[in-house]
Amino acid sequence: MQTFMDTVTQQVYQFDDDVVVTNKDGMNSFETALGVPLGVPTTLQPYTIPQPMAAQIGAQQASVAWAAYQVSARAALVESDKTILRCYENAVAVPTTWAAYRKTLRTIISAASGDPTVALPMKSAYPAGT
Repeated sequence: MQTFMDTVTQQVYQFDDDVVVTNKDGMNSFETALGVPLGVPTTLQPYTIPQPMAAQIGAQQASVAWAAYQVSARAALVESDKTILRCYENAVAVPTTWAAYRKTLRTIISAASGDPTVALPMKSAYPAGT
C-alpha cells in the first residue's frame, strides 16, 4: 500500500502497490499498472500514517471498559424498575436503600469516566410486601 497526503487539503490517499508514481519537478503523477492516468491532485506527497501512542491506546481501552461498565449499570437500573413498580402496585414506600442503590447506578451511567474495576453496588433485599 502506498500512502500520500495532499499538501493543499491534507487529505490522505492510499493506492495499491501496482500504482505507478512518477515524480517530475516535485509533482507526482499516478498511473495504473496498465498506464491509465489516475485523476488525483498533483500535490500529493508520500506520507507515513502515524501510529497511535501507548497513552492513546490506553485511554481508548479505558473508555471502552467504562462504557461496558455503564451498560451493566444501566441494565441493573432497568432491572430495579421492577422492584419500584412492585412497591407502587402494593402501596409500599420505596426503601431508602433501594433509592440510594438506584441513585448510585444513575451516577455511574451519567459519569464521563470512572473505575470500571469497582464492583457495581449491591442491591438490597426485596422490600417486604412486594
